[in-house]
Amino acid sequence: MQVELFSGLAARPNKRQDAIAKFKQAVLPSETTQSLEEMLSSLTEQEMSSLQQKAKMILLSSPSYSTSYLTQVKQMFPNLGKAKQNLLAELMQQISPRDILVEDEEQPAIARHKAIMAYHDQLEKSFMSMQPKQAEIVKEKEAGLPTQDDVLVVELMSALKDREAKRLKPTGSKFKDYSSPVADPEGVYAYREPFLADLAPIAKEVASELGIDPRIVMAQAILETGWGSKVKGNNYFGIKGKGQEFTTHEEVDGLMVKQKDEFRTYDSLEDSVRDYGKFLKENKRYKPLLAADSFDEQIEALAGSGYATDSRYGEKILRIIEGKTFRNLVG
Repeated sequence: MQVELFSGLAARPNKRQDAIAKFKQAVLPSETTQSLEEMLSSLTEQEMSSLQQKAKMILLSSPSYSTSYLTQVKQMFPNLGKAKQNLLAELMQQISPRDILVEDEEQPAIARHKAIMAYHDQLEKSFMSMQPKQAEIVKEKEAGLPTQDDVLVVELMSALKDREAKRLKPTGSKFKDYSSPVADPEGVYAYREPFLADLAPIAKEVASELGIDPRIVMAQAILETGWGSKVKGNNYFGIKGKGQEFTTHEEVDGLMVKQKDEFRTYDSLEDSVRDYGKFLKENKRYKPLLAADSFDEQIEALAGSGYATDSRYGEKILRIIEGKTFRNLVG
């Protein structure tokens, strides 16, 4: 049978307690001293419950401490108040004696951190295993706890409830509300969904004219612009030519280096996609790509065409197409 912490302590005087009381009286004759029993008797039911709860926390975290109880109490409950800190430390020494009776100031921050983490772990396990009725009791007690003394309890329980609420909350539509313009004059898109919504129809049309898989066209635009988020002059395929100059990254001897180069500019996304189709048709090195029949052959031909200096270009295109985001948005 479990015995409640501190229960009966006030009714069991012993020689050691009498000696302490006499010593205090001799040293401080002008002050009225109280024994542990008297101090316990003066506590309200709520204060007693709060101290018992803190005592349990101390016992749970004791393996992390090599200090006196007073040091541990001060570190775990800095806002408890000096009188109650001393009382709690003396009570802990009574029910579970330690050899260390003096302050140990070594690494107090580390000790406190370990204690808090041990307490959090134990509290989370206890809370998650509670029956509904027990959980309701905890909620009632939570409302009456001193906010400073039991701030860790309140915060952790709140976090657990928030996490559970988020887990059960319906996710709703995966698409955002795009009531404002989605692309700026340079062609930069704030979100992936509208970018693909604008890109897909024209990409499919141009891909059909070229005889290649439309996913390749879309994946190239995604790779070249970071899903439409990094665009200059509405150039979605990184096609070089006169119009604008900016720094880009090119692979040279296996290393990515910064280079300044000139790139074409366009009035719109559609103009960029159509010029991409024209660019492939007019350059002989893309004939293997346009002649390839299967998707795999087209990816391989694109990788070997030299469209980009990146030696992993074809691999990256394939990774985008097989990625979860692309498949969810494109199908």
